[in-house]
Amino acid sequence: AMAGLRAGNRNIYPLSEERGTAGIRAVLEKLPVYVRVLHTTAHPDDESAGTLTWLSRKFHAQTALFCLTRGEGGQNILGNEKYQALGLVRTGELLEACRHYGVDLYFGSVLDFGFSKTAEETLAKWGHEAALEEMVRFFRRWRPTIVISKFQGNAADGHGHHQAAGILAREAFRAAGDPQKFPDQIKQGLQPWQAKKLYAGSRVRADPSPGKERAEVVRVPVGDYDPVLGRSYREIGSEGYSKHRTQGNGTTFALPGQAFESYELMDSATGMQQNGNSLFASIDTSLMAILELAGNEKQN
Repeated sequence: AMAGLRAGNRNIYPLSEERGTAGIRAVLEKLPVYVRVLHTTAHPDDESAGTLTWLSRKFHAQTALFCLTRGEGGQNILGNEKYQALGLVRTGELLEACRHYGVDLYFGSVLDFGFSKTAEETLAKWGHEAALEEMVRFFRRWRPTIVISKFQGNAADGHGHHQAAGILAREAFRAAGDPQKFPDQIKQGLQPWQAKKLYAGSRVRADPSPGKERAEVVRVPVGDYDPVLGRSYREIGSEGYSKHRTQGNGTTFALPGQAFESYELMDSATGMQQNGNSLFASIDTSLMAILELAGNEKQN
């Protein structure tokens, strides 16, 4: 399977958020913004729905989800599909979810082989170097400005697939910018690409008491109400997340009200510290930022 295969369906109708006044506003507000944000996960239904929706429909970043597996090792409360057949069903569920988030979807080629207790077991079955090479290849192809890993790469992430996904994201963040890593990719025409920041999901309270915030933890205000869309980004995201019906999420919904999702700065290209409560602190997100990419292309 080709690394970073994009999933899509052209036979779909536009959502209400993409029609009429809401759609026109989104197109106009996106024009002066240039920034790419990549969210990495292990399985369908791992994604941070509110954050993806906020990134795409509020900040208007070009946003993508890279899911390492298709979830073929999961359970199915709806039918008898298992293994490859379940992977097809869950692919469709995540495609439908991403329509609501407003993001592009890509898949890796490693297999979801069911529950794994450790990252070591998972990486042994996936092939650590092969899985890393695939993620690095995608980073170099898609060229994200910011990478947001759902997982940090330690035991607190849960089972082994989650831990391995966090480990691979941290390793790929640096490896993608190193021309000595996977030189065959360079020979094939890809260029090194160093994303500027790597964040990972934080287990720090999303809504800490006043004076208890941590400087390196960023809170994304997914509960903010959008007066044009008529709902908060968390509400829109939860509608998308409810498409994961085989996993028992068909009744998922979010109530209006203040809500946050938190991320911790794990690494940065220049060693920059988190400066302010924004994923984009110290990063140029204006249209002029495209000159950096255009300049690199010209030189190469």
